[in-house]
Amino acid sequence: MAEHPKISVAVPPAWSRAAIMKGEPASALSNLLGSRFPAYDISTGGITQDSETVSIFQMFEATGEPDPNDLLPNTELDAIEEVVTEYYRMFFRTPH
Repeated sequence: MAEHPKISVAVPPAWSRAAIMKGEPASALSNLLGSRFPAYDISTGGITQDSETVSIFQMFEATGEPDPNDLLPNTELDAIEEVVTEYYRMFFRTPH
């Protein structure tokens, strides 16, 4: 397996705006994911076209098909998605 698998995270535009409006630094999610998943190189800041779906995927060099041994189990990607979803959920819980 690659030493540090590369993971890309994209979130709905409204989620990103909510974090910005609450004054959350752009690096906060990246720092959280880095501390929870230190074995991965996680890129945050992507925006999805969908208004409700988080997109998390493993990235590979553009040299052809990835080696199946380098594929992360879906449970790992699901765990990252759960942390991302919970992180953004806090911005919608705050009373007005």
